[in-house]
Amino acid sequence: MKRLMIALIMVIVMVASLSIAGCTTSTSSNQAASNASQAASTTASSTTSAAASASAAPSGTPSATPSPSVVPTPTPTPTPVQQKTYVDFLAVALEYQAYNPISMTMGLGVNGGQGPSGLPVNMYINGVYSGQAVTGSGGTFEYTYQGMPVGNYTLTASFAGNGQYAPSSAAPYHIVVVAQLPQ
Repeated sequence: MKRLMIALIMVIVMVASLSIAGCTTSTSSNQAASNASQAASTTASSTTSAAASASAAPSGTPSATPSPSVVPTPTPTPTPVQQKTYVDFLAVALEYQAYNPISMTMGLGVNGGQGPSGLPVNMYINGVYSGQAVTGSGGTFEYTYQGMPVGNYTLTASFAGNGQYAPSSAAPYHIVVVAQLPQ
């Protein structure tokens, strides 16, 4: 009987020390109460296991409360702004002689000024791809259409754009190919 009383007193002292330390949670209180109940109803032979169970309870030192983790907001990578471009026919006649090469000077400009060199411009005759020119100094380029038969043609040019420059197309340019140029 003495052992039972000692075990019960030990449980009560442990519960009291946890309460004083301010670390009692509902889980540890329930555990301590359960241990006290178990100690009171067990025989002297199980008193040792109740005391061992009580000694396994959390010590009187307060545990650190985890603080909420702060996840930094990633800085978005700025999207580069493409510079506005335009394609234009610069030196083009209205009439050409049939089956003679037709050379044209054109330009690719950027933001209302001259364009860079080395950019590809696709050329079209009546909406059908004809070939490609590459811009030179100041964004100008020449393109030669191989001799065409007599007829009316619509010429267009377009720049597909890239990461730095926006796409653009020239306004359609209409030419007439005649059998003989007037003198």
